[in-house]
Amino acid sequence: ASGVEMCTEGNGAEPPDALVCRLCDAVFDNPRTLMCLHSFCFGCLRERALSAGDEGLRCPTCDTINLLPLNSLLRDLDLIKRVEEWTGGAGAAPA
Repeated sequence: ASGVEMCTEGNGAEPPDALVCRLCDAVFDNPRTLMCLHSFCFGCLRERALSAGDEGLRCPTCDTINLLPLNSLLRDLDLIKRVEEWTGGAGAAPA
């Protein structure tokens, strides 16, 4: 069983791989984009940065060293929108 089974809010099915953080195996939560353009949950990146110390945060996908402070990483707005659409959190017009 995968860690994404609990994240089936959208249509009762597992989320597409593109909406799943490769660090926590859950639907992205507050995704941030590294300098190499790979995205991960902000919380996942924060945990990795704390363990990395002064060496810099390495991308878990391509091993590129990210020299930017965590708070300056851009939110992945496209990914946030796609997660909201999948979970039903976007496009709900007020009645």
